[in-house]
Amino acid sequence: MKKILLFIFSLALTIVQASAQYAGRAFIRGNAAVTFSSASERPSDSNISSGRLDAGFSKGKFLTDQKVSGFSLNGGVSNYSYKNIWGGQIVDDDRARGVPGFSIGAGKFWQFYKHFGEQWGIYGEPSVNVGYTYSKLFENANSDPYVRTKRSIYRVGLSLAAGAYYKLSEKWWLNASIGFSNPVNLSFEHSERADFSSGSKVTDVRKENVFSYELIPSLTLPSVGFGLTYFIR
Repeated sequence: MKKILLFIFSLALTIVQASAQYAGRAFIRGNAAVTFSSASERPSDSNISSGRLDAGFSKGKFLTDQKVSGFSLNGGVSNYSYKNIWGGQIVDDDRARGVPGFSIGAGKFWQFYKHFGEQWGIYGEPSVNVGYTYSKLFENANSDPYVRTKRSIYRVGLSLAAGAYYKLSEKWWLNASIGFSNPVNLSFEHSERADFSSGSKVTDVRKENVFSYELIPSLTLPSVGFGLTYFIR
């Protein structure tokens, strides 16, 4: 009888140790994307070149084998150059070159896992995010008069996501997103629209403030994307 009880206790301890393999482990994720574009216009013989860099970082920790808590940071910046095809500048003001936009954001996320064996599993991920976006747009940029619009947008939102993972090694996981939803979004936008005459002189300025909210109880499926998770401990 003692041997049977000892065997049952040893088996239970083995199961607990086998399942308690993630609690306390921390991981990081990162992503980056660079895009470039170039377009020519006729008959003005002008060329518009633009580029954008986006990057994101997140860190999380398994509080239990099934629950993760973490934070994320992200940002992006773009630039442009507006030139004559032969290399000369068409305009001398901020239409010629500059930073037409950038964005920064931060978030708090939680993940809830369902593990299937030792190699793979699925998870749900609710998160709360805040962000700021700035943009500068031109109308009739290659001539006078022209219009410049600046926008500053502040956002707060709730997101839901679903994904799966495959264990490549003890340090690396391959992640795949399955679907996402942005059910609640709040934003405040401040815009400034300025009219310019010849010689880049301001003739009129109009400012506007807009508060908006969105309630979208829908889930986008499928939404496929891949990434890597690295365990730092």
